[in-house]
Amino acid sequence: MNTSQVAEAVRHYFTKGGEYVHEGFISGGAYGSVHKLRRQVSSYRTPQSDGPSSQEGRRDRVAVKLILGYPEYDEVSDEDIGEAEALDKWSKALHVVRLLGSEKFEEEKPLYGIKEYIVMEYLEGGTIAQCKTRVAAWGKPLTNRLLWRIFRCFTRIMMAMLYSEWLSDGEVRVEEMEDGPRPDFILWNSDLHSGNLMFDQFNDLAEEWEHRITPILKMIDLGAVTEKPIDTYVMGHPLFFEGYL
Repeated sequence: MNTSQVAEAVRHYFTKGGEYVHEGFISGGAYGSVHKLRRQVSSYRTPQSDGPSSQEGRRDRVAVKLILGYPEYDEVSDEDIGEAEALDKWSKALHVVRLLGSEKFEEEKPLYGIKEYIVMEYLEGGTIAQCKTRVAAWGKPLTNRLLWRIFRCFTRIMMAMLYSEWLSDGEVRVEEMEDGPRPDFILWNSDLHSGNLMFDQFNDLAEEWEHRITPILKMIDLGAVTEKPIDTYVMGHPLFFEGYL
């Protein structure tokens, strides 16, 4: 299976009904690939708004992740949960990429061995890793007020991991420390690094102060998420990862 074969299969599968246009390949790895599609007719609304986005061209784009169904990739532990399930558990978390839909192929696999596809919001701002490269090429340091706002988004992602059980219902909201008893379990993303933290667009009307002069930062690529008992895993374990930011 190569990139051109997968791209052609995606184009045929998702565009045959006329709802989507395949715009290109985004990235790929051992577990599958991600593609960019654009909806022909817009129905997507931003999490912060009750009405259609004012930036229709960008909000109409979605990212489709194709997950391989080969046996060597199907072996999971009892603690592992699927990426679609993880996204669903974080469906109301503002700093986690938004799930729009998914489908599993139990027997017939029409997309070159793909066992599942996941449709997510398309984030356009690039990753933290790309940002670091561009800043280094620019040759000037970022100001502290920008760095603190980016770090604030990162702490929101940590809160999403800790309080996931409160982030699957209700309205999309900012992740914060919650009142009440400590959660029994944590959703832990062991693959969280600078390549899996991605910026979305600017929103200078955001209620949260950290999003007014910096784009929102979101966690992506949740294929390595596990559910861990908080007492045995988190207590005494650092929530922050040295060297990634």
